[in-house]
Amino acid sequence: MQKTWEHFQSFLPNLLGALVIFTVGHFLIKFVMKITDKDLNTKFVDKSIHSFVKSITRILMYVFLLITVLSILKVPMASIITAIGACGVAIGLALQNSLSNVAGGFIILFCGIFKVGDLIEYDSVMGIVDAITIFYTKIHTYDNKTIYIPNGKISAGIVKNYTEQNLRRVDLKIGIEYKENFGRVQKAIIEAINSMELVLKEPEEPFVRISGFSDSCVDVTIRVWCNTENYWTVYFDLYEKIKEKFDKMGIEIPFNQLEVNINNNTNLENSK
Repeated sequence: MQKTWEHFQSFLPNLLGALVIFTVGHFLIKFVMKITDKDLNTKFVDKSIHSFVKSITRILMYVFLLITVLSILKVPMASIITAIGACGVAIGLALQNSLSNVAGGFIILFCGIFKVGDLIEYDSVMGIVDAITIFYTKIHTYDNKTIYIPNGKISAGIVKNYTEQNLRRVDLKIGIEYKENFGRVQKAIIEAINSMELVLKEPEEPFVRISGFSDSCVDVTIRVWCNTENYWTVYFDLYEKIKEKFDKMGIEIPFNQLEVNINNNTNLENSK
């Protein structure tokens, strides 16, 4: 018992020192993270890198702090390295998906698949990228939902980036009656397009052509170009402008109809 107490007394300074170092280190890491965040903002670093860099930096600093504390407790360095190696293997096996997410995060950032602020679509999910963290990509949808997608999946899948290019093409399809004169319809649509300031004449002039024949109408395809940020405004405004122009010119938009023809010849012959 006496030896145990003496051993504890000799170990107590190291224990107190380790606690002090851990406490100071914890607050120092928080302070460094604040400075890092401020420094990233002042240097105009791409926001896509912010969350990722902060996550990596925080993990590395805590690993260094843990090694320092164990050294103060006089744990042999060889044992620390062995323990870290063993933990690394165990964690690697247990967290294979998480490690693939870390690798996916690097792929997203350094290959420039998308960045914070981009409008993307992945696996039927569409929204604005809010953050790219070490494990997940955070997306804010138009209906105000927050969705977290693992980096490993999104980096290995098909991602549509709607804001990478400065220009986007707006494609519409409408139907007109078979009896309607297409030249008159085309003129009405072109006038509706020309009344919109947000529609661009380049890289192509507005396109209005017949694209098919449906059961109840003639299909007309309309294509115009606009700046990416104006896409949805042009999309909805163009439909409204065309409807307004059709109403003024008396051009009708058809609906599904079914014609039934009854042949009475057979009944007449039987009655004779």
